[in-house]
Amino acid sequence: MAKISGRNKLPGVVTKVVTDKLMAKVEIDAPGGIKLVAIITRDAAEELRLRKGMKVTALIKATEMMVVAP
Repeated sequence: MAKISGRNKLPGVVTKVVTDKLMAKVEIDAPGGIKLVAIITRDAAEELRLRKGMKVTALIKATEMMVVAP
């Protein structure tokens, strides 16, 4: 993997890729039962050749997080 400055990295396996005209929804299983969903461009998904069973690393950049409880 190329060197990056981001430190929030989770290894995982792609479990599903769903694309439409512009976007792709990528579901990833990470260690500890963590399930991630990323919405990326269709072009990016195609360029990365994402497919079910593929090992990937999720890079997370968040400037804000909200939690809502009933």
